[in-house]
Amino acid sequence: MIFAGIGLHTGAHVRVAVRPAVADMGIVFVRTDVHDRDNRVPVTAEAVCQTQLGTVINNADDVRVSTIEHLMAALAALSIDNCIVEVDGPEVPIMDGSSEPFMQILDRAGRRRQEAVRHYIEILSPITVEEGDKRASLLPADRFEVAFEIAFASRAIGRQAVDLVVDEDTFRAELSNCRTFGFVRDVEALRAIGLAPSGRVRSS
Repeated sequence: MIFAGIGLHTGAHVRVAVRPAVADMGIVFVRTDVHDRDNRVPVTAEAVCQTQLGTVINNADDVRVSTIEHLMAALAALSIDNCIVEVDGPEVPIMDGSSEPFMQILDRAGRRRQEAVRHYIEILSPITVEEGDKRASLLPADRFEVAFEIAFASRAIGRQAVDLVVDEDTFRAELSNCRTFGFVRDVEALRAIGLAPSGRVRSS
């Protein structure tokens, strides 16, 4: 599976190839434009090095891949545990700002079941993180269920909430087309710190 696009925060044109991997390899990004050090960046919690307006992962040689969240969401929704993602630049293309284009591309490529035991993270007790007026909690459950709420003064966004059990069908129907958004007032501040040069302003 091969596709290409523009990185939201770098403005770089990037070509991506998603290739099959053996069981238990996990998801591994490979920076094909890096040749002087280890260019493999396995996706693990410990690899996450930045979460400001996007998810960035790196390896011990500080080779980084940014804005992986929409592709990772599509892979998770489709229960794809093992694959190699080759990128010839520093950032996964933003596409239309959602997971939907990645879902469509993965659908065309197809999936194959592997004969291996799947591994899961089990939440055994509540975990809560708070920062200002923002809060996130993980609670024990026998299935994957999400409950989110956002509230903005903007009439275009307002207050929105979702509470659903997440599987492939509900992700496709309710979440895959959810897009990254921001506000005009934030554009100059973002660009001043080198972010979102490829972001477009649309009136609502």
